[in-house]
Amino acid sequence: TIMCGEKAAEQLNLLPPLKDTVIHRIIEMKDYIKSTLTERVKMSRCFSLQLDESVVDLANLLVYVRYEFEGTSHEDFLFCKPLPTGTTGEHVFQLLNEFIEENGIDWKKCVGVCTDNDKLTQRCSCTN
Repeated sequence: TIMCGEKAAEQLNLLPPLKDTVIHRIIEMKDYIKSTLTERVKMSRCFSLQLDESVVDLANLLVYVRYEFEGTSHEDFLFCKPLPTGTTGEHVFQLLNEFIEENGIDWKKCVGVCTDNDKLTQRCSCTN
């Protein structure tokens, strides 16, 4: 306001944020949420995972995590990754394992993996 005056400052405030600014903020929020959630899972004594294969339009692997935080059980959406056509349980586990290892989550704390699809768990083990 000092550089351009009060009226000009009010007019500038009416302008929508730049597209890149909005995209940058969304990415910052996504990164913050992911980092907060993975830190909570890492601090928990144990966690369990629920896998779901969504095939609406494109095949995606949806993963939910249940963990303890501050004495309370929490369940959150952990991640969604696209699945290639003809995905096997082994491919699903590779995607899951990649996420777990990239984020420093300890597999030894995993007490269960739940899925509603037999195909997802064929040749797939939670022990690493």
